[in-house]
Amino acid sequence: MGGSVRRAVSRTVVGPGCSSLARASDGSGGASSKRASAAVENQPETSATLIADELPLRESSMSLGRMAPKAEKAKAAPAPAVQAPAPSAIALKAAADLCTEFGRIHDLAELKILLGRAARVMNANGLVVWLGNPTGIDLQPVLAHGYSDQVLSLMRPVPRGADNAAAAAYRSGAQQIVASKPNAQLGAIVAPLLATDGCIGALTAEVKDGGERSEQVQALAAIFAAQLAGILGSSASGSAANESRTAAGQA
Repeated sequence: MGGSVRRAVSRTVVGPGCSSLARASDGSGGASSKRASAAVENQPETSATLIADELPLRESSMSLGRMAPKAEKAKAAPAPAVQAPAPSAIALKAAADLCTEFGRIHDLAELKILLGRAARVMNANGLVVWLGNPTGIDLQPVLAHGYSDQVLSLMRPVPRGADNAAAAAYRSGAQQIVASKPNAQLGAIVAPLLATDGCIGALTAEVKDGGERSEQVQALAAIFAAQLAGILGSSASGSAANESRTAAGQA
């Protein structure tokens, strides 16, 4: 389109000049021819070249409306990307659901089911719940998930003063981390069960793939330990009270 516009403008400007030159060359009038020639020579420089040089400005976006710019094709707005929930959000939702279920259990069978769900949320191979005996001398395994009956039968009470992560959590009331070794895939997190009367036991979790170093997994262990302490703390207090009443009656 730009070339045809240039040619049209060139014909319009150059045309009259060519007619005058033609009349001057046919010998029809010397004086008039001279005046026509002088007029052409004195005419301001408005050649086709100059007009052509100006045209790109007229075709640009700054053309003052002499030539309408080409309309750009409307671009379709990109569809909003659907973001998958972050792993932390998924774990938080699962933990919230489990906390609700922990508050609604009726028996030991339901508690075992929830312990299995807690293990899956933490990506743990196994969980063991340890409770201190009424005298507080040692820890005894009372509930587990992920272990065979044979393994459970081999678990023995852990003395309070033992060089053991469960015993350390029981004594200090602080979470303990057992880092996995280079030639072993499993590490461990031990969260104390803290109740109104102090630490009543511990929750041990064997985790894989370096999960013991994850703050998210550590937080989940603390959350589930708190739920278990609320459930088992009242049971432990009730058992201790019953033993005290029994001892007093026998005396």
